[in-house]
Amino acid sequence: MNGQELGAIFRRFRINHGVTTKQAAGANGSAATISRFERSESDISTETAATLMYNIGMGSRELDDLIITPGYHFPDPRDYVVKDDSEGLLREIESYTKAHPGFNGSRAMRLILSLISTTNEAFLTKPIEQAAADVLAYPAQADMLELTVLLYVLPRASVELIALIWRRLMALPLAQIVWVQPFICYTALFGVLRGDVPLRDEIKAKLSAHISDSKTEASYRAEYPISEITLALANGQDVEPYLAALEVLGAELLAKWLRKTITRQEAGVIHNAQLVDNAKLALQIRPNESLLSGSTLSKIRKQHGQTIDSLNISWSKAAQSRFENGKTQPGFLKTLQLFEALYIPLTLLNRGGDLVSSYRRAYNQVTGLAREAKAKHHTRKMLLKVVDDFIKANQGTPAGLLHLQERSLISSLVGMATELFPYDDPLNRGLTAEESADVVAYYASQTDICIGDLGLSLHALEILDQEYLPPMTEAIFTHLRPESKAWELCVEEADTFMCGPVYFQNRSLITRVAKYFKNTSSFAEYNWNVQAAVTQTELMAKAFRQNTPETRTAVAAFNKARALIMPQPANAFEPANWMLFALDKDYGHFK
Repeated sequence: MNGQELGAIFRRFRINHGVTTKQAAGANGSAATISRFERSESDISTETAATLMYNIGMGSRELDDLIITPGYHFPDPRDYVVKDDSEGLLREIESYTKAHPGFNGSRAMRLILSLISTTNEAFLTKPIEQAAADVLAYPAQADMLELTVLLYVLPRASVELIALIWRRLMALPLAQIVWVQPFICYTALFGVLRGDVPLRDEIKAKLSAHISDSKTEASYRAEYPISEITLALANGQDVEPYLAALEVLGAELLAKWLRKTITRQEAGVIHNAQLVDNAKLALQIRPNESLLSGSTLSKIRKQHGQTIDSLNISWSKAAQSRFENGKTQPGFLKTLQLFEALYIPLTLLNRGGDLVSSYRRAYNQVTGLAREAKAKHHTRKMLLKVVDDFIKANQGTPAGLLHLQERSLISSLVGMATELFPYDDPLNRGLTAEESADVVAYYASQTDICIGDLGLSLHALEILDQEYLPPMTEAIFTHLRPESKAWELCVEEADTFMCGPVYFQNRSLITRVAKYFKNTSSFAEYNWNVQAAVTQTELMAKAFRQNTPETRTAVAAFNKARALIMPQPANAFEPANWMLFALDKDYGHFK
């Protein structure tokens, strides 16, 4: 990461979102300072960066996605594991190592290389187990690097190691558990498969409650079937129906990997009485600790087993020590470079609420109050005030974007505080023709749709005036950068793009959507939700054109499989009804 790249990212994002340098600086900031930063003439403080990002609508997720330096991001290991492609994963890690020179000799890298090179060995050696326990000691900040270690450790881990990892995860506060769903699901699966009865029963008791608490969380969808299959295994049930259902939904590789994994784990119970828990309470990071502070980054450095001398940074050891002791604060660029040196993805900033946009802050506030509305007797007026305050404070935002942000906040209230905001609430309305035109104009003006705006666009597809659905869809498809996080979310929600065209029976748009998603099934093959969305999109298009016995059989099989994998409460607009409507064009399905 260099200053020129960073400044250019901010300038492009600011202009795309229609914000002037004066608006970006805020009432107490300097437009000249922002301009110099964007031109890479000077750095800014982290406080100024936080204000800037808040004012231009950029969060840490968007910033992370806009950094397209080759090898900048550590690869997601799940697809490689499901495909049994360790060589492919090693190539991606090599690219990451080139972008992060210090990583090559790190404790984590040495462990990963050792794990991948010994995949044919039935069990881990005790030193390797201890090294893995130490790398996975602090799950609150765990991400793809730690997930790689976990996935190569679990199939060969002892009962004691799996139990240690599981208990660490279950000890996390609810605010942090939401970020480590994959770790929980995979650990539970291998813990049950390991064959140790006390461990199985411990996981079974916790997992059932966890599924109930987490099934509505978006971050949980990818691994949801793994949890259900794990619970079935713990209860001694036949899991073949689940695996067959995954195949029907298009997740053939995931089903194949699960079958193989379940069969392999017949090796029996493995114990390691020598395993030690070296996690230190003093290095734990609380949910309210800022990841931008020197003291927090000092903890992460020590968690990783890094010394100040080992950091690949351009400033002195004394300067780093002063920062960690709270005596100085480096500029924003240096802070991001320190994140790279510590192998911390920027997306972790989202967990602690650091560097969030004004909309994300309002959304977090609205959803937090809505969840507590009944228990704490919040009033309708109180909740609407948060929305109104946000709208008043953001009048400079492009009209189309602001319309969507307001509608999204209202929709959250309807979904989470139904006693105060019923579904038929007048505020829960669609967009007018004029508002729809503003929305389309905004997305058509973008050169690179960010992940936050893509999320809002999915809501727009459900509430746009009919006339504006085709140009809105085209604007999104045209301005999405392939392989970006926004594009990945688009593929995961492929069925959302098909529902509108099918509902309005727009044949040309159905063809356009089907063509766009036709070759995307090779993405995220570990994620059943992505595969099901792409399969549903293809099947809806086919059902709309061909109401044949063969298609009706395929639709029935798909609906049955989805209901088994992820049961949902009765809803007129559930996926099954969309599939049936595509067949017979009967609007009665949505009553």
